[in-house]
Amino acid sequence: IVNSEAANSTLETYGPQSEAEGQEAMRAMTSLRDSAIANRDRLIRDIVGGTKVWLGGGTEQLHTTLAEKLKVAAEAAVARQFKDFSVADKASWDVVMKRAKEGTDKPMEPVGHTGAVETHAVCVEVLGRTATGATGSDVRSQLQDPPYGWPKDAIDAALVVLVGAGHLSAKLNGAPIAAAQLDQNKITKTIFTRETKTISMSDRLKVRGTLAKLGLKPKSNDEDGPLAADFLKKLAEIGRRTGGEEPLPAAQSVVFIEDLQRLTGVEMLAEMVAKKADIDAAADTWPKLADLASTRLAAWDELQKLFDHAKHEPGAAAINADIEAVRTGRLLLDTTDRLPPIRSKVADILRKRLKETHEDHRQTFDREVKQLAASSVWSQLPSDKQTAILAEVGLREPGTIDVSTDTAIAAALAERSIDARRNAALAVPTLAGQALRKAAAAVEPTARSIAIEKTTLRTDTDVREWAKRAESQLLEEVKKGPVLVS
Repeated sequence: IVNSEAANSTLETYGPQSEAEGQEAMRAMTSLRDSAIANRDRLIRDIVGGTKVWLGGGTEQLHTTLAEKLKVAAEAAVARQFKDFSVADKASWDVVMKRAKEGTDKPMEPVGHTGAVETHAVCVEVLGRTATGATGSDVRSQLQDPPYGWPKDAIDAALVVLVGAGHLSAKLNGAPIAAAQLDQNKITKTIFTRETKTISMSDRLKVRGTLAKLGLKPKSNDEDGPLAADFLKKLAEIGRRTGGEEPLPAAQSVVFIEDLQRLTGVEMLAEMVAKKADIDAAADTWPKLADLASTRLAAWDELQKLFDHAKHEPGAAAINADIEAVRTGRLLLDTTDRLPPIRSKVADILRKRLKETHEDHRQTFDREVKQLAASSVWSQLPSDKQTAILAEVGLREPGTIDVSTDTAIAAALAERSIDARRNAALAVPTLAGQALRKAAAAVEPTARSIAIEKTTLRTDTDVREWAKRAESQLLEEVKKGPVLVS
């Protein structure tokens, strides 16, 4: 080493030479340096080559080169600490994850495993750590430490595969989550629990047959659990709509559905297989019963509105007894619909009353208009002025009324009640009087409106005496100017 460094220092000090003697000296010094370097490197190789390497415990590594000794020793040390590492030492766990989320058959095939997924070594260890429930973070932590040292991709893929196969249930924030929805961020907080029951493919097909009754069709094993939960929720809601308060009967019991809703994953699916007959019967009958309840309840509400217009009419008491029998007996969903006959009776009463009220209105209007036309004051007005006055006081001819059907009757009453129609007929004479006064004001601006005594006349004498009083009053008033008697 000293010789090589001294020779190199001399060459650097004197640099290139131009004279022949200097060049000869430079070649000699270069040869001396190269020889020294070669000897130095040989000595180093001999020293390093003789280095001994021992593995913990005192086992010497007997190999030709130091590199070989170190490589073999390091591999042995890793194997000692992570003795199970090799079973997960694959490069295709990302593909396994993708296949599991897609619900592909044999998702472990990319890592060389085509048997039942739960028998793969990584899956076996994952199942062993989720018997009572564990977060994905906990499972990762345990299997990344010695003696495993498994990569996170392998652990996450195994979790998703086992959820998809039904060997693990998964809940995130208390709600079930499917394998297709799991990613590495969600896995951290998701709680995985080993299923205590398993379910065969034939049983899965039975469950799917049940789910199809409400239009739910899983496309993979992974979707069975979440869609089954949706099915139970939907069926329970339908069951609660099959009845209710009076006049409906009590709703169908959904207790056995609620019991199933408390289960999750494979345990829920297995119990659905056990109770398939009851669930199928409910799924077949409850929707129709719920629809019938909705239709009949709407008809009941319409009947109540219609009867409210007839409750003070003659014959209403007997009809009310029929209505109360349906209510208290909770007979609304009987095989024989009891409402149409009752509604028909109510409609008959209302049809008759509407016709009578309308005819009374028509006759009163015709009479008052005829009296207006006979008035000398009214006849002095042009027709357009007459029309304007009638519109101003609100005296209008009653239109036609349709009472041909129950629906038409309900529409007529929604437009104007019977009481309102009676009041309209009673108001016609008053409106006619207002029209006459307005006509008089137009023809005789100085005319005054005079009210004659209103009384009840029972005998000839009553009539003659009233006539005398009226004559006396009118004669006095005429002296003051034109009068309009109302």
